[in-house]
Amino acid sequence: MVVEMLKTWRGWIRSALAVVFGVCLITTQITIAQAVQVTGLYETVVDVEGRSGDAFTAAARAGLRQILVRVTGSSDIDYDESVQQALKSPKSYIQQYGYEKTVIKDPENGLPLPGFKLKMSFDKAGIDRLIRGAGLPIWTGNRPELLLWAGVEDQKTGARAILTHNLGSDILEQVQVEMRRRGIPFSLPLYDLQDQMAVSVSDVWGVFSDRVMEASARYSPGATLLGKLYPLGPKQWKSTWLLMGVGSDAWVEFQGESSQSVVAQATDWTADRMGQQYALILDASESQDFMLAEVRDVNTLEDYARLNDYLQGLVPVREAKLVQLFQNSVRYKLYLDSDYGQLKQLLRIDNQLIESDEQLVLSKGRANAAGEDAGRAVALHSITETPVVDQASTSGQTDAGLDEQAPPLGTALIPAGKPASSQPLLTKVYYWRSGRINEH
Repeated sequence: MVVEMLKTWRGWIRSALAVVFGVCLITTQITIAQAVQVTGLYETVVDVEGRSGDAFTAAARAGLRQILVRVTGSSDIDYDESVQQALKSPKSYIQQYGYEKTVIKDPENGLPLPGFKLKMSFDKAGIDRLIRGAGLPIWTGNRPELLLWAGVEDQKTGARAILTHNLGSDILEQVQVEMRRRGIPFSLPLYDLQDQMAVSVSDVWGVFSDRVMEASARYSPGATLLGKLYPLGPKQWKSTWLLMGVGSDAWVEFQGESSQSVVAQATDWTADRMGQQYALILDASESQDFMLAEVRDVNTLEDYARLNDYLQGLVPVREAKLVQLFQNSVRYKLYLDSDYGQLKQLLRIDNQLIESDEQLVLSKGRANAAGEDAGRAVALHSITETPVVDQASTSGQTDAGLDEQAPPLGTALIPAGKPASSQPLLTKVYYWRSGRINEH
C-alpha cells in the first residue's frame, strides 16, 4: 500500500513539474534574444611594466593586433601586408589612452611585479578603412550569443562539475577574459532543477550533444559550445570541444601547460569559426550599386529616427538615402558595400527589420497596383543609378523605363534617354520591429 502511494505521489510530482517547466520554457524562449550588441570592440587593455616610449609602442602594437583580430573575426591576419604596415606604426590608430597602476606577473618567473594597465581606445573609422582596404572581413557588434556547456575537473580533488557562475572556479574568470578578448558574448546554463533533470555532469563529460541541445532550447542561443577541460599532470591540461549552430558541427581537442592556455585556444578556435560564418567582406571600391527598401510600421517620428540611425549604422550599407515618406512607411536607397546575401544575414541576426514576402510595386505619380495613394508620398530622390542584383530573384524579369504603368517587382527604373541596364533593381519590403512593439 505504501509503495503504491509513493508511486502515485511521484507521478503527481512529475506531472506538476512538467507543467511548471513547460511554462518556464515558453517564457524563457520569448524573452531571451539570439543576438547581443557587443560594446567596446575598439577598446583594449594591455599590461606594461613601465611608461617608457618603447613599452608604449610595444603595448600599442599588441593592442592594435588584438582589435584587428576581434573586429575581423580572424586570428590569421599577420600575413596581410596592410596589417603588417599598420603594426609598424600602431600609435596613429589610437584615439585615447591612459595608465592605471596595477600588479602584473613577471614574464620570467610569474611573481607579482608593480606595473601599469595601459587602456587604449582605437579609431573605429581608421580601423575599418584599414580592414576594408586589406580586403579582410568586418564582424559587426551585433553578434550571436554563445551558450557554453563546459565540464571542468578540479586539479586538487578530481571532482567534476558543470561550469556555472556559482561554481567558484578560476576557470570562469579565464573564460570571461578570453571571450572578452575576442568579443564573443556568451552565457552559461543556470543549471537549475530543470537543467539538472535534462543534463547530468556525465552527459557533458561524455559530450552527448543530443541531450545538451534539447536542454539548450530554453536559452535560444545563437550557437552552443559543449566540452570539457581537465588536468593531465601538474603542468599539462587537455580540453575537448564540440561547436554547434555555426555551419556544420565541428570537433576539436587542445593541450597546454595550464587551464588558461586551453581556454585561450578554444576561444580562438570558436571565434574564428563564428567569424567565418558572420563577418562580412566589404567592397573597397566606390561603386554606386544600390537596392530599394520599403520599411513599414514606421508610425512615429521616434520610429523614423531610430530606423534612420539603424540603417546608417549597418556595416554593409555605405549610405542609406531616403527616397519617399508615406504615412506609416518609408523608402530608402541602400548603397551596399557587399552583396545582398551578407546584408540579409546581418538583418536576420539583428532581428530589427523583418523581411516580408510582399511585393513592392513602384509607380510614378499615380496610385499603384497595391492600392497605395501615391499622392500622400513625398519623393526625395529619383531611382536612376546602377541597381544591386539579387541572383535568386532575377529569373524571367525584364527591364523597363519609368512610365504610367507600375512595373513588376525587380524592374530597373531607368530615366528616359538612358540605355536600360541589364540588371534588375532589387526591391524588398521590411517591417520595422520597433514600430510594431511601440504600437502595442
